[in-house]
Amino acid sequence: MALRAAVVFGSLLAAAPVLAEPMNADAARRFVAGKLFSFNCFEGSTGTGRIFVTKNANAAAGAVTYQRIDNLPGATADPNRFPSSIYIDPTNPNHAWISYSGYNINTPTLPGHVFEVTWNQAAGTATWTNLDGGTGPMGDLPTTDLVRDDATGDLYASTDFGVMMLAGGNGAGSWVAAGEGLPNVEVAGLTIVPGARKLYAASRSDTSMPLASAPGAMSRARS
Repeated sequence: MALRAAVVFGSLLAAAPVLAEPMNADAARRFVAGKLFSFNCFEGSTGTGRIFVTKNANAAAGAVTYQRIDNLPGATADPNRFPSSIYIDPTNPNHAWISYSGYNINTPTLPGHVFEVTWNQAAGTATWTNLDGGTGPMGDLPTTDLVRDDATGDLYASTDFGVMMLAGGNGAGSWVAAGEGLPNVEVAGLTIVPGARKLYAASRSDTSMPLASAPGAMSRARS
């Protein structure tokens, strides 16, 4: 079933009531609880991101331990730029999709903005698989956020010029615009609710625009 998404530009709280439901504090805590991947956006003065995994995220403060994985054997494609988001596979906590900011021109030997990452804890290895052909969903532009429709495997990436979608998360495919008639504005973040068939995108624009889907693609809905 195609994602019945509401992509909202501007304040989510100002969106059409039938398309946007704000999370309360308890729902927000449940949303982030148990996330096992973590990242450090700035490593000293280099701006180089590191990726860590913890297996005891619910331990007492000060007792949580992390394993760095971006320097393990097999992690040779990890770009030396800071990660902007991590989406965890709900069926495998050692599997995630990670987006990176920055520009390939600054890391010409390690290009790419969207990667599928798998950590093999037993073998002590990790792999980074590039899903954007080394160019980024919209070329060499920072990817600000990344989410996945767990029902279909589709990936959605936000950029400085809108939202892109990769069907099935298949790296051999092509990134396409997530909806028709989307304005070319910076989208700072995405929130997806696969069970409700909804996707929310927020920008610094002063306007809000709900989008409803047609079969296979999102189309513009006017209120």
